[in-house]
Amino acid sequence: MACGGTSDRRVLEIAPPLLLAGRVLVVGQLHRLLTSRKPARWSTGKNHALLLAALNFQLARRLLDDLDLGPQPLTPRRWRWKLREGAEHIPVSGIVWSGVGSAQAQPLPRTHAFIAELPEALVRQVLAWAPPLVEPTTDRYGYSAVVANHLSALLARQRMLGQQVQVLRMCYATAQHRTLPEIAQSTVHALQPIYEQHRRRIVELALDQSQAHLLTGYSRAQYFRIKGGEG
Repeated sequence: MACGGTSDRRVLEIAPPLLLAGRVLVVGQLHRLLTSRKPARWSTGKNHALLLAALNFQLARRLLDDLDLGPQPLTPRRWRWKLREGAEHIPVSGIVWSGVGSAQAQPLPRTHAFIAELPEALVRQVLAWAPPLVEPTTDRYGYSAVVANHLSALLARQRMLGQQVQVLRMCYATAQHRTLPEIAQSTVHALQPIYEQHRRRIVELALDQSQAHLLTGYSRAQYFRIKGGEG
């Protein structure tokens, strides 16, 4: 498992270009959507990447609303970007964030309410699309710090405690860790353009009206107008 080709360090922690068993994961397709200068040629993988972008955008936006913060781009960091071969499973309770304000315990009201609304099948799908990426080793307490796919890790922490979750592990440690608020700020900053450009398509890709509302905020009437080819 490794990163595919060149990558944009500004979005590595938001959408790392991950491969697993030679296959580009959905989060890797999202990386391509964010960094390509060419119009997207839509495929099943890129359609799923758009749904992943919408969910991450909505989750990050609620976290910022709870914390009264605005979007900000990440400062790119230098690191040795290489992954171990294969995936592993660790207890969800072993996933942590570094730094004060990581919100690793309880999210605030808007964030919590949004996470609680997500169907379990969608939570598990997101974790398959974007497995948490963690440090190469655990600390003496058995904790693994998240370095990318932070919002997937947050979903796991809030909805899957007491269970095991698949993670990908880095080969090398990084000296600079982000807090969840920092990641939420950069996620909204990076994903808002693609989310706004393709909001209608996200509605068309949603499984039903309920999922479309969670991912776009569109009403039932707007959903059926779009699905019916109107407006």
